[in-house]
Amino acid sequence: MFVGAGPIQVILKGVAAAALAAALSGAAGAQGILKKAPMQGVLWAGEIVFVDDGACPRGQIKMVIGAGRPRNEIILDTTPKDTSKCIVRPPPS
Repeated sequence: MFVGAGPIQVILKGVAAAALAAALSGAAGAQGILKKAPMQGVLWAGEIVFVDDGACPRGQIKMVIGAGRPRNEIILDTTPKDTSKCIVRPPPS
C-alpha cells in the first residue's frame, strides 16, 4: 500500500497502471485501423497507418505512408504529400 494514500487513491493508481500496461501492450502488438486518413502533415516521415474508408476494393485496405511533418508546422503546396495504396487486408488477429 502507498504511504499516505487512502484506499481510493490506491485503487485509482492501480486502475491507471493497468490501463497504461494495456495501452502499451496494444501499441506494441496490433495497430488500429482508422476510418479516415489523417490530414496531410500529421504523419511522420515513414509512419504507416491503415485506413478503411471504402476507397479500396473488397478484401483490401488502404495503407498510408507519411511524407513527414514540415519543420515550421505550416503546410504549403510544396510540402511532400503522403502516399497511399491498397493492399490485401490481413486476417484479423
